[in-house]
Amino acid sequence: MLTDERFTVILVGVAYTPTLIFLTTVYKMKKIRTYTLPSAAALAVAAGAGLATAPAQAAAVIQYNGCASTSFCTFTELTGGGSITIDEDGDGKIDKNFDNWTLTGVETPPTDLQISAFGAPLSGGLTFSTATGWNVPPDNLSNQFLFNVTAVNPDLQLTTLTAALITSSSTPFGTFPNPTGTRGIQVNASGAIISDNLSVKTSPTTVALLSPIANTINVAINGLLLPTAVFPPAGSAQLKSFSLTFAQSTRVPEPGTVAGLLAVGGLGLAMKRRQQR
Repeated sequence: MLTDERFTVILVGVAYTPTLIFLTTVYKMKKIRTYTLPSAAALAVAAGAGLATAPAQAAAVIQYNGCASTSFCTFTELTGGGSITIDEDGDGKIDKNFDNWTLTGVETPPTDLQISAFGAPLSGGLTFSTATGWNVPPDNLSNQFLFNVTAVNPDLQLTTLTAALITSSSTPFGTFPNPTGTRGIQVNASGAIISDNLSVKTSPTTVALLSPIANTINVAINGLLLPTAVFPPAGSAQLKSFSLTFAQSTRVPEPGTVAGLLAVGGLGLAMKRRQQR
């Protein structure tokens, strides 16, 4: 038989909203409610018997706005005014918005580039994939673009950006005097730098975001070339897919706001007690 522990509590309700915390104090309570809380031992037995299960988590809801497909956007669609939104926990609230896409360099991305999104509670991001790939040579490859990421849900704030290689390759050095693999490829997303160079992958990389609400992410895909006059450029590198993941945390109210609301609640309680006397 599962055991339990009983606690008698007087309830003081605290409700949090995106803009305000309401403190409700129960002044009169004719009956004290008794809540039964399972003990740690009881929970362990229930879990072992398969009786304790976590609540089901709704899947992320992703919208590709202004895009022909329901599973991705092309770069042309996004620079033409399209956007991507993510409801990461399926609660009906949009958590992140990716918009204002702009090509900032001369070179355009591969024509078959697709941008799709993924999400989970307190995390969501984008996957960039192309069958053609970004290829080196040419040694002067430099594809640059930017977009905005915004924490739409007022309960959340952006914290970090993690860049990660998914599919990439580069050839290693050969033997003198015919070395190969002096070329590589790199992605720099607002300081989160990942690369595949000489068959060595540097990935993933995480950086802190500057703003908790909205950030402009500058992305540059660049060719890497070993700077030496002894060995002529040789080898090749290719990038077919990478991801950018944006983490967030629950937004915490300003300490001054919390202190002020608690003071108001305490004043109300004092006035109520005075009236009762």
